[in-house]
Amino acid sequence: MTTRDKILALVVLITMFYVNAAYGANNTKHVRYNHKLVKRYLNELNNYSLDQLEAMKFGFNAAARYDLSYSVAAIIMEESQAGKQLLNLTGDYGLMGINIKYYLKDLGLVNNKYNEIEVATKLIRSDALNIHVGIDKLRYWLKKSKGNFKKAWGMYNGGYGYINYHYANRIYNRIKAIKIYERKHPYAFKDINFNIGRLQE
Repeated sequence: MTTRDKILALVVLITMFYVNAAYGANNTKHVRYNHKLVKRYLNELNNYSLDQLEAMKFGFNAAARYDLSYSVAAIIMEESQAGKQLLNLTGDYGLMGINIKYYLKDLGLVNNKYNEIEVATKLIRSDALNIHVGIDKLRYWLKKSKGNFKKAWGMYNGGYGYINYHYANRIYNRIKAIKIYERKHPYAFKDINFNIGRLQE
């Protein structure tokens, strides 16, 4: 290894150290109550259309069996504005923002334009499929984080190597807003007659 290579390796190592220090496994202090964020998210909820509220309600009830209702509803708000924006430039599709690159890998499919278009279309058209995949993904990260929701939310967005606590902070405060909204609208999301079979549609 040349002197230049050694210096480059040292720079990479130092950079990784500081990234880990800023966003590492124990840095949950960035996830905390933020009054301004909660107020903003509550305002969003108050201005949502019936279709947007229904999208959140679907996710909320589909996730109830795993005790993930609030997390899923908050992710739906964050990822797609509750169904208003079902695709973005980073390749995330549908209500829960499923990343097409990693989902194709999970399915064992080659990442090419044909597969990308076909699978992305399904993720956009089928809320049931999208939420089913999103719940599985969140449960996976929750297991990886040993039940730590703050870490799991961050992993949902950033993956195992980069726990995005800024994202986790937004989810945390969206959940706070949802719970406040529920106080005035107690039947906005919970549906005791929800048919879990809808996830198989």
